[in-house]
Amino acid sequence: MRRFWKEAAATPDGGVALDGKPVRTPGRAPLRLPGMAFAQAVAAEWNAVGETLDPRAMPLTGLANAAIDRIAPDPCAFAAGLAAYGESDLLYYRADAPPELVARQEALWDPVLAWARGRYDIHFEPTTGVIHHAQPPATLARLGDAVAAQDAFALAALSPLVTLTGSLLLALAVAEAALTPDQAWASAHVDEDWQAELWGEDQLAAERRANRRREFDAAVRFLELAKEPPSSRPCAGIPLLEPTPRQSRAAGRAFACAAQLARSHALRVSPRMNPISPVCRDRRSRSAARIVRTLAKHCSTSSLTRT
Repeated sequence: MRRFWKEAAATPDGGVALDGKPVRTPGRAPLRLPGMAFAQAVAAEWNAVGETLDPRAMPLTGLANAAIDRIAPDPCAFAAGLAAYGESDLLYYRADAPPELVARQEALWDPVLAWARGRYDIHFEPTTGVIHHAQPPATLARLGDAVAAQDAFALAALSPLVTLTGSLLLALAVAEAALTPDQAWASAHVDEDWQAELWGEDQLAAERRANRRREFDAAVRFLELAKEPPSSRPCAGIPLLEPTPRQSRAAGRAFACAAQLARSHALRVSPRMNPISPVCRDRRSRSAARIVRTLAKHCSTSSLTRT
């Protein structure tokens, strides 16, 4: 697809617009991010597009699409699939020789297991070799709970972190800042680095690893943006609109009419436009409630309190 827009920009509601038109996901849902910095980062990807759109150069957009279209409709099912990696985590399976490799695995992997034991109050049973060794059911249940506690955007980021490293524990440690991304990446490639030191690095393998690292770094950035503090989220502590005086008067009159209609149908309206508690007795009552909610959401407090 050729580039058809001149400028991409973040919108006040956390969306992204191309020349003023909102971007939608492949599933036709609004592409809406949970933070303004997040929306600006995604908009920057669209602005960086050359003459031809290449989805591989837009990892944040791709992960956001996945979060909205694939994960958000059933986050529990997606989380369960991701938590299944905890049954055969990379860190459980150790080499029995040579001693240098054994020591290197212990140095990088044991601290992660120790962190997870303390963080989730669980027990692991590491083994040598590659034959599957079952972990305690309570351990798997608590790891599953940790994954299920994540929202759709965090799950979208965790997925590549898990699959690229082969370790749910490393992904969780990065998500909770117990490990830096570089530490997690090094821990995931202990065996690969050992082989490269012994036999030399293959050029094609090095290129594939570099591509995986770019995907890993994009997922880490996506996760950081998804965990953006609430104070920087869309419209936090500021009005959504900056109305003109004429708009303020019009909004005030509309709110007064809606409030009067709401009162006539037993709807409680807060003078400061906090959420109302309607007792909807008929269709007109529900319509009045919707009017008040819409006005309260899209107009500033100062404009709605003036009549």
